[in-house]
Amino acid sequence: MYIIMATLVYNENFCATIQVAVFTGV
Repeated sequence: MYIIMATLVYNENFCATIQVAVFTGV
């Protein structure tokens, strides 16, 4: 259960990073 939660948090952070990269045009 903990691993699943950690994975969801990691995926959320990863998606946020991609959005920032796209937004800044990097």
